[in-house]
Amino acid sequence: MRHGEAGEADPARWPGDHERPLTGAGRREHALVAGALRRMGVTFDRILTSPLARARETADITARVYGGVSVPEPSELLGDRAEPARTLAGLAAVEAERLLCVGHEPTLSRLAGMLISRDGSARVELRKSGVAVIDCAGPVGSGRGTLKLHLRPDEITRLADGLPAPDAPPSPDLFMSTLTAYQRSAALRGALDLDLFTAIGAGRETAATVAARCRASLRGVRILCDYLTVAGLLAKDGERYALTADSAAFLDRRSPSCVASAADFVYAPELRAAFADVAATVRRGGTALPEAGTVTPEHPVWVRFARAMAPLMRGAAHAVVETVAVDEARPLRVLDVAAGHGMFGIAFAQRYPRAEVAGLDWASVLEVARENTRAAGVEARYRTIEGSAFDADLDGPYDLILVPNFLHHFDPPTCERFLARARAALAPAGRAVFHSTTRNRDVTLRNVKEGPETLSNLNSLGTLALKDIEHGLVANVVSQHPAGLIQSMIDAHDVQLDNLSWSSDRDICAELGSRSNCGVPVIALEPGPADSDSQFNSRVQFRNITLQSSRRPAIFKISEESGHLPLSRDISVDGLRIECDPGFESKQESPRGIITLRTVATHLRDIRYTPLIPSDATSHRQNYAALIQSGSSDTTIDITIKRSQSYTGDDALAYQSIIEGQHGPTPSPETDNKCRILRKLVN
Repeated sequence: MRHGEAGEADPARWPGDHERPLTGAGRREHALVAGALRRMGVTFDRILTSPLARARETADITARVYGGVSVPEPSELLGDRAEPARTLAGLAAVEAERLLCVGHEPTLSRLAGMLISRDGSARVELRKSGVAVIDCAGPVGSGRGTLKLHLRPDEITRLADGLPAPDAPPSPDLFMSTLTAYQRSAALRGALDLDLFTAIGAGRETAATVAARCRASLRGVRILCDYLTVAGLLAKDGERYALTADSAAFLDRRSPSCVASAADFVYAPELRAAFADVAATVRRGGTALPEAGTVTPEHPVWVRFARAMAPLMRGAAHAVVETVAVDEARPLRVLDVAAGHGMFGIAFAQRYPRAEVAGLDWASVLEVARENTRAAGVEARYRTIEGSAFDADLDGPYDLILVPNFLHHFDPPTCERFLARARAALAPAGRAVFHSTTRNRDVTLRNVKEGPETLSNLNSLGTLALKDIEHGLVANVVSQHPAGLIQSMIDAHDVQLDNLSWSSDRDICAELGSRSNCGVPVIALEPGPADSDSQFNSRVQFRNITLQSSRRPAIFKISEESGHLPLSRDISVDGLRIECDPGFESKQESPRGIITLRTVATHLRDIRYTPLIPSDATSHRQNYAALIQSGSSDTTIDITIKRSQSYTGDDALAYQSIIEGQHGPTPSPETDNKCRILRKLVN
């Protein structure tokens, strides 16, 4: 197994390159690969790994997905400069029935070549997170192996998709690991209280050094560090301990992304007391805490929340700002509901100098928000509204109402009562933005309608933006939003979209002048931030989609990440109707194509495209959108192209640009030949 995606070498961050970790996308992809291998029945009883961080992390992820059946063992036999012949000889001495080797290229491909051919001439190239399975007849040696499996990561996940977990006898492992989970939680809290992660820092420290820095006993620190190593929060080499990539980023208090303070809220006595007698809570049908529990007015736990959770929420707040498109040229009134630390409203104030933000929360909590606005330099544009979100005067109208981490505290009728108040406080073109720290599962969105007047100021680029969803249904959506239907889809998995319709005949390019929003896709599946896990969509199904505009191209786009991983995989479209003007004015950025694909394993069926070419279109018309641009693999498209009833011009001239994306009136011989074939089809 080759290590997962680790990005580019950066001597400033990782001198010598030995400590370069996996990227967030690499971790997520490899977890999918390991899970797929397990479903396929690929097993092992021992793991050897290169000592380099990116390989160790790959091995650790694999071991965790397999339920900790084997603890990865670092070995120089699999290092990035290992000699294949020496590695082969060393592996012959390893005692294992089924051995997993995690390492690097070109060592692994040369090792595989030696195993399956006596002269080593065979080559088995491994992609990052790719796997080769070799069955050796007898002891490990040159030419004694048979290649049983050789797959890229995307092939592994596709093969395993839909396979049930391999049969296994009943096991108490899940029960015991859940029953003792408090021990892991308590160990982490103890390490944070001792500042153990900060004490280790960027070095490789012995237990004695860490004990001295933490002012704790040597025996206690050694036992705790060993436990945290088994838990995956530390790495150990001999007698020295080091932080994992995740611990270095989020638990070392010297790291700018440290979120260790979140423990002060999660471990709050008020929260732990709520779980002290779950059976009593279930019998009662509500919290066993006094009064209404933590949602009691002015409950002090929310002051603790505001102080402790701000570092964790800072990144989420900025991600919301990047997701919600706003016209920077216009004033922006924002209401931050249950503002707490104020990070969501502050993020909008920092990003948009014309934004005025109101934070709504209890008076004691808002003191923390005011402190943070002063630190962020936005205090002059931040005011507060003290009281309950259900009773206080919201003092609208607002262009944006932010509702972060709020609705999950209440039952549906209570949520509906609040949402009615929020809607009344919105400006005619206003929007409500919801955020939750819990991953979205089983999301259902039905019967959505948006008229052309709803967002006449074009602050957003579409009716919907879908992010971080597992298992969802979006059905019966009718949109006349002038910019588009789905502004973005990021990190969505197992999502079905049925009966979506979009139409708009507004000339948004004329309305927006020289701005580039007039070229945005009507439906866009996009990559997430480069430093996050949100890098692709998978198993997304579109059915019965209609896109229509006589004034602009209606672009359906599945693009790719600028790095190594494909944005999306396993996308299916069954029934897509597009009628649009494919022409772009010279001021606009020319699109890649009406249908733009950069994906893996995508299948488009029953696609019907009617280019609405004006009858007066001439050879001077420039920048026609190509019909299809694809850089995909394992992809099929079944498409019918219909001739517009209103177009009476020359087919070859019109379709030359639509199909090939030609600029100018003179087609090449190859283009002209394809145009003639197309004319027969459309006639």
